[in-house]
Amino acid sequence: MPSRGQQLGKLLNTTGDIVETSLPPKIETFSQSVSNTGKVEKAALGNDVSTIEEVSDISLLTASGNSVGDQRVVGNNLYIWNGSGWFRIALINETPTWDSGGQPNATYDLSSDSPQTATSITLAATDPDGFPISYSYVTGGSMDSIATISQDSSVFTITPKTEVQAPDGGTGTITFRASDGVNILPYVSSFTLSFSENAYYIDPRDYGMTTGTFSGVGVNSNDENLYVLGYSGDQRVYKWELGTPAELASIPSTYTQRANITNSTPAGFYINHAGTYYYYMSYGNVYQVSLSTANDLTTGTETYSGSTTSGQAFNNSGLIFGGTLSHTGHRLYISETNTTQIHEHPLNTNWDISTAQNRTNSFNPNNITYAYGLGWSSDGMKLWVSETRYVREYSASSAYSLSGMSATPSASFDMQDLNGNVTNGVSNLNNQEIRGIAVSSDGNRLYLNIRGRGVYKLTMSTQNTIADGFEL
Repeated sequence: MPSRGQQLGKLLNTTGDIVETSLPPKIETFSQSVSNTGKVEKAALGNDVSTIEEVSDISLLTASGNSVGDQRVVGNNLYIWNGSGWFRIALINETPTWDSGGQPNATYDLSSDSPQTATSITLAATDPDGFPISYSYVTGGSMDSIATISQDSSVFTITPKTEVQAPDGGTGTITFRASDGVNILPYVSSFTLSFSENAYYIDPRDYGMTTGTFSGVGVNSNDENLYVLGYSGDQRVYKWELGTPAELASIPSTYTQRANITNSTPAGFYINHAGTYYYYMSYGNVYQVSLSTANDLTTGTETYSGSTTSGQAFNNSGLIFGGTLSHTGHRLYISETNTTQIHEHPLNTNWDISTAQNRTNSFNPNNITYAYGLGWSSDGMKLWVSETRYVREYSASSAYSLSGMSATPSASFDMQDLNGNVTNGVSNLNNQEIRGIAVSSDGNRLYLNIRGRGVYKLTMSTQNTIADGFEL
């Protein structure tokens, strides 16, 4: 860095020719003259710039023995003797400023996609004194653990690390700096890297549910709340408010709410995404609980019905083993044991089982012995049916209709095969019934209720289809 005297010389030497005249009477006039004409008057300055004396304290500026034009530097100030006194001129090197659009943002969310997508940041700053700008950076927090940084002049490329390299993600900072060689203009930006769960498992009994097994699972809109229905040992509906929507790892240590149910042998469970109704089936009836406050189990009113408005029994000649509704609330679906069929009942009033009509369509899915779990894709074009370990996908010819549905599954998977790739997965799913299926409102995730194990979340590689597998 140049000394103050050298910097002064650089500033004055670039102002133009030195001409002979007298010093303007006011310091303001002198400053204006330099700015507008680019000429400094020799008679006013007297000494050559390179011989300006620097003194350590203003008290050393004597009032006698001076010649007009004598100059002294004290700290960051230049003093000139005009014959009657010392006049001060400040030596100012102004700090650079960010150009419009050249300042970095305050926060950035780094991409968690695979392959990783880099974030590019281009800085632009201007120095009021006209000196060239150089750029640099300093990292803080966990920045070096979550990303690599490269710089090409004013362009910075921040490449997030992979989930293998930084499985827990993290936050960090970069202090971007623009400098004119004397002053530094800093700006601190924060960066966050987080990875969403693609597959995860929890046992509700580890989070406040008493000992028992499970009969159904549900999620509300945006997967903010998880619901689990107990089957034996604890016949209640439990709700957990997830700390991060769709992230089972963010489940609180104990349930948020729970509510008793009337029937002691529940089979199947469905809650609509709005969180205003939930349903469960017993071996002979269908139960509906209306929530006067969405997602608040304490505001529920329970009703039930065993037959349609025309008196047709829901359980046909067997037992009800599972059930669900369309996501639009206009149809009820029941699986029963004697023929392994799934029956479709239109509802005259959406979400109201007391308005159920006689079954209009029935469907006998191949490869299924007992349809314990039922779930529709978010677009109503796929029906997922589960039994012991297996989930099979059947394609509809029109949304939410069993009419014309192919009896041959278009895809299927064995939960036992996926189990080893699920975070916190259990050791063995043999003979474990998949009692419930819930589908996220965006059609990207399946939640499976394993009767004696817990809840699995699987993220589909392709929306609303299991044919392309899962992100594991």
